[in-house]
Amino acid sequence: MMVGLCEDPVEFEGFLVRTIGLKDLEGYRFRRWAGGVDFFLRSEEELKLFMEKYGDFVYALGKESMEEVVGRLLREKGLKLATAESCTGGLLSARIVNVAGSSHYFVGGFVVYA
Repeated sequence: MMVGLCEDPVEFEGFLVRTIGLKDLEGYRFRRWAGGVDFFLRSEEELKLFMEKYGDFVYALGKESMEEVVGRLLREKGLKLATAESCTGGLLSARIVNVAGSSHYFVGGFVVYA
């Protein structure tokens, strides 16, 4: 599961494991990162409860990568993407074009590392 609401961990109370000070559901594995939180819950019931409360912030269920999620959302909304990168050295563009069919929504990009 990919969730994009990590700015305020209190928002996830009851859904993060107890080791970081939050309670209730016993998600057995998670990963916090700048783009969100990846959760792995123990049961369908926990997933149902989580989706009822936070479903609007869930971008993917399963093993869909961030670049696949971005591509799916761009296609669904009929949008295009162009990038201008510096310190990433083209990594963002490389990840986007690694998805089959990305030419339908990825216009191109510039790497302007100085």
